[in-house]
Amino acid sequence: TRVRSFDNELLTVPNAQLTGDVLTNPVEADKLRMKFVFGISYDDDIEGATDIILEEAEAHEDIMDDPAPSVRLTELGGSSVGLQSRFWIAEPSRADFVATRGEYVTAVKERFDEEGIDIPYPHRTLTGGIEFADGPAATAEAPAEE
Repeated sequence: TRVRSFDNELLTVPNAQLTGDVLTNPVEADKLRMKFVFGISYDDDIEGATDIILEEAEAHEDIMDDPAPSVRLTELGGSSVGLQSRFWIAEPSRADFVATRGEYVTAVKERFDEEGIDIPYPHRTLTGGIEFADGPAATAEAPAEE
């Protein structure tokens, strides 16, 4: 059975496994909606970051104007605010959509860097001490020189 997803991907579902395994073919359709979540710092300007994400999508020649790219706040994560970009590309081939996505994400990252918008990563602070077993601490001795 073949089904078209909301993202316009053609899904092939084996009849015997209609409720189980699904095969996704993202390059079967005449256009493909792609998604990417950009994580920004809680201290950054959401509207400014959204504008950058949209501007870079609109500037990329392989991203379609209609349907228009969109950005939605979709995540409040442990280290970042997630802004999901959705955009369409026409006539996708595997090489095209991978290249388009990479170029677009790179352009957004470069603009974020220029505008001082952080893409945070998790920070961990470790505290504690080291306990030794009873007895003298072992030390390594250098080999004797002859």
